Amino acid sequence: MISGETAEAMFIVECQKRGINCSKPFSGNSVFDFVTYFDGALYKIQVKSSMYSKAGLGRKNKNSSQGTRRPYSSKDIDFFALLDAVTGVWNIVPYSIRQSSFRLKQKTKYTEAWEQLKK
Repeated sequence: MISGETAEAMFIVECQKRGINCSKPFSGNSVFDFVTYFDGALYKIQVKSSMYSKAGLGRKNKNSSQGTRRPYSSKDIDFFALLDAVTGVWNIVPYSIRQSSFRLKQKTKYTEAWEQLKK
């Protein structure tokens, strides 16, 4: 099982390998895990990992300013970075997909789609 912290560290490594600058908010109250920067484009990223065939996208954010759980919104994040903890494959999924879960075991246009963070 990969912890959330390990998945986040792996995300940083993947960004660095691709020349994408990556910053983690200092505050624990942030609604996103990272901000990426490439050629003037900034994106708010939420990192998720799963050992199972699906990763939840519609889960509630536990880091809201009131300490309560609420759904993610388009103001909170731009992309989910979803790690298949079994294969090590990443899916970079835009928030606009708005589905409650994402199948990790099948290849899609989001599989290893790091170029989305360079637009």
